[in-house]
Amino acid sequence: MGLHWARLGVLGLLVLALVGPVGHVLEAPGKWNLPPDVWLTVQQRMYAGYATVGAIGYVGAPIACLGLAWWRRGTEEGHVALLATLLVLAAFITWWVVVAPVNALIAGARIGAIPADWVNWRRQWQAGHGACALLVATALALQISALISPPARPTTA
Repeated sequence: MGLHWARLGVLGLLVLALVGPVGHVLEAPGKWNLPPDVWLTVQQRMYAGYATVGAIGYVGAPIACLGLAWWRRGTEEGHVALLATLLVLAAFITWWVVVAPVNALIAGARIGAIPADWVNWRRQWQAGHGACALLVATALALQISALISPPARPTTA
């Protein structure tokens, strides 16, 4: 019973890690043509809840995946969980390197005084979230696949 709950916990935390980046990817077409001041207003006011969910997912998912990898070490499921750990860590690093610097610029920007290169900020911010979404979605898909695939049977010679 414990392994069942551990697996569900891993899947749940991976979903939490995926919610933010996927949400940002899905909203991109609607935001792409916003004028600079409207875009900045949206960026500065709409995402408070994303930080909490993202923190829980990006911290909890790799810890849970690593725990499952340790618990199931030596098995295919353990290897998949380790790979999922690395993918979520790569997403978190991508967020810190690509997205967080833009968030800092956005936090300091003022309506009516947005720098001319704000379009580059938007592009970097969206690309970072797209990369994070891809990495975490891959981790989630691998974990689901490991759960629904029948275990490999030993071959007889």
